[in-house]
Amino acid sequence: MEIRGSRILVLGLGVSGYYAAVLARERGAEVIVSELGTSEDVLNRKKSLAAKGIKVELSKHSPEYCFNCDFAVTSPGIPVNGGIIREIEKNGIRVISEIEFANYFCGSKVIAITGTNGKSTTCELLNMILDSAGKDVDAGGNLGKPFSQMVIEKPDREYMVVEISSFQLERMFNFNPFITAILNLEPDHLDRYKDEKEYYSAKIKLFRLQKTGYRIFRSKDENKIGGSIVKGGAKCLRVGDDSTKDSIFEENGLIHLLLDGKRETVIKLSTLKLKGKHNIENVMFASGISLLCGVNNHLIEPVLANFKGLRHRNEFVAEMGGVSYIDDSKATNVAALRSSLESSSGRVILIAGGLWKKDNFAEIREMVKAKVKKCFLIGKDARVIKEQLKDACLSEDVTTLRRAVKKASEAASGGDTVLLSPGCASFDMFSGYAERGEKFSEEVMKLKKGGVL
Repeated sequence: MEIRGSRILVLGLGVSGYYAAVLARERGAEVIVSELGTSEDVLNRKKSLAAKGIKVELSKHSPEYCFNCDFAVTSPGIPVNGGIIREIEKNGIRVISEIEFANYFCGSKVIAITGTNGKSTTCELLNMILDSAGKDVDAGGNLGKPFSQMVIEKPDREYMVVEISSFQLERMFNFNPFITAILNLEPDHLDRYKDEKEYYSAKIKLFRLQKTGYRIFRSKDENKIGGSIVKGGAKCLRVGDDSTKDSIFEENGLIHLLLDGKRETVIKLSTLKLKGKHNIENVMFASGISLLCGVNNHLIEPVLANFKGLRHRNEFVAEMGGVSYIDDSKATNVAALRSSLESSSGRVILIAGGLWKKDNFAEIREMVKAKVKKCFLIGKDARVIKEQLKDACLSEDVTTLRRAVKKASEAASGGDTVLLSPGCASFDMFSGYAERGEKFSEEVMKLKKGGVL
């Protein structure tokens, strides 16, 4: 895409907005940035952009900035259903996502991964496999490096693994990756979308955009995706389907790939450090994509066997008096909480709560009843969760994470697991799920050292 001499607006000065602005400037465009916030990070980014000749306005989206450009690039945090994006489009100006913008300048084979849960784990696994096989690869997107930064650093790598959220897909129009994957479809972000159908549609857009290559999805999600979408364009690989269709599936403790009539074994499940049904699915996706990229299965198995998982995703913190403490702060929706409970052994002392995304905790009431000994609730929407779980288990609103850890340790006995798996966003109390997880670990270690909580 030739943008030299164009005037480009970047909406939002988070990390992705910053690198989109830098990329546009490096390609010869006049760049202006509009951001409502004034945090220290934003001020530092403004200073850096000013040194590159990029103008930035803060605390407002003014008409002189927003309606005086050839097109706009938006950050994923800016809602599309109203506000400034709608106003810009009413003025006849095209608004595209940062992912689509960066893709204009990318010469790599793009592997785009979305889904409700497991995106980061699958992307990290895939990146490690491709790297260990000697492929020139980088990974980023929704978590880690913004796509624009990846393109700035090296636009012509062999592969780029890009994690994509539903928010990033909302303003994408011309995106045709080599491989696309929808890991799973479960209710999420209902504070942004009017219902599950609208949220699923945002995710499925990744398949609608793709014209060639491969699409990978769970066989049990096919009805949610829609038959007409699955049949059009790219070739399909199903996960969890041991039929005659091209698929990657588990059978007798082994993961197999069936592709073009040829069947091969990828890995023994017994060698995996990752546990839980959801992680087996992540492994199947990463394995299947790797094989499509030409990696031999004997190179895949060692990586899978040694991968322990991501920070704050069912991460072991400590063991005290026979009680395990697990940090699953990255579980920010009900579906992720369900997966965490499914993979937990023994009785669970659950710490949940935060900023509710309007998905339904009642859906896991029976599982909570079967597995949770007591639940300690934190954050802004603790009362909502308590009402939806009803009498599934003993529950107590303790407000703070510090108090939750203390109370959970008192309620636990040998063989129990104290599990931080909030099922909610963290922004009512923390800067993100990572800070929430770090705080949990900090309080657990204070307890282990005999400190006062």
